[in-house]
Amino acid sequence: MSTSFFQTNNEHITWGEHLPFRSSPLSFFPLVGILAGTSTQKAFLGNEAAFKRIQLTLQRAGGLSFVFTPSTYSSEKILGYVYDFQNECWRSYRFPLPSVVYNRVPLRKMEQTKQFLNLKNFLNTCNIPFFNDCFFHKDEVFTILCSNENLLPFLPVTCDLDSIMTFHDMIQQFQSVYLKPCKGKRGKGIVVVKKNDDDSWDIETIDTKLKIHSDIELINGWIQPMLDKDYIVQQFVAPLNWNGSRFDYRVLVHRKNETDFVMSGIGVRQSGHQQVTTHVPAGGKILSFSQLPFKEDKRTLNFLASEIGKTLTNQYANIGEFSMDVGKGKNGDLYIFEVNSKPMVFDEDHIRRKGLKNLIELFIFFSKQNGEK
Repeated sequence: MSTSFFQTNNEHITWGEHLPFRSSPLSFFPLVGILAGTSTQKAFLGNEAAFKRIQLTLQRAGGLSFVFTPSTYSSEKILGYVYDFQNECWRSYRFPLPSVVYNRVPLRKMEQTKQFLNLKNFLNTCNIPFFNDCFFHKDEVFTILCSNENLLPFLPVTCDLDSIMTFHDMIQQFQSVYLKPCKGKRGKGIVVVKKNDDDSWDIETIDTKLKIHSDIELINGWIQPMLDKDYIVQQFVAPLNWNGSRFDYRVLVHRKNETDFVMSGIGVRQSGHQQVTTHVPAGGKILSFSQLPFKEDKRTLNFLASEIGKTLTNQYANIGEFSMDVGKGKNGDLYIFEVNSKPMVFDEDHIRRKGLKNLIELFIFFSKQNGEK
């Protein structure tokens, strides 16, 4: 299916013309603005398939969504894009200010631009709910989560990799550690370092395994370069293997109301040829939670979803959704490895459907908080 963008110049067709619906945007509730990235190649940058699913589901519920970028808004109107399912193309229109804005800007660097920051301030001035308002920083998130005593048993020791001494202290305490980029995703840049009894070092990445016999080679070739690249060092948790390989839970979580968070689904990812990460692009595979004999973990994951949501809300006002990567250690305990503010699109249909349902309900919740209907 080809996708084309209609009218990227200053002329915009009258509302209702060429659309499968012929109502004023003010008649839709909620009216949701989906914030995407600015692109020089097309009207916006983002997950078009997900945006279409949101728009279609909202329309069926009496609402409407449109996609816009930080460069297409003014104090009264926004140039946004809706998908014309009949003609299979995106079309541009002038919209009034939405009742809620859903941040799906795809890249961290886009959230540092002046246009993005100006838009964020503008929405705050207008009291328009804006979620999730930023990418998480791994070190910051772990610091926040550590403030909740209920979560401490589930958090591997994690520090900012700010010096060689910090690395040595962690290795001395745990013998094996993860080195992770604070702004990384999909397992890219993760390194596992293990100190052996003969004082050699094992290094493993997504695509590399090697042994190093010199401390100087390890420091100069691996650790020192990371000090300038914003990394964390994290306790390595020996994983419980299932059918010969480690696995992680990928849990999608949505806000339910003012205080409650609920799981929209539990995905399972199992590592392939390497044991550093379970991400599918790195050779991992998808399992069903029902395939595993650990049904009791669902209760704990529910607890973690609720506690993490409440804790993050103390720091970030409009937490609407997040995903968490949770591993299972050899001792049977669960460990929180990562929390993401921009959840991946899950491959599992039932998780996507439930997540979309909870997302639509969240749009309605935030819109009502904003004093509409």
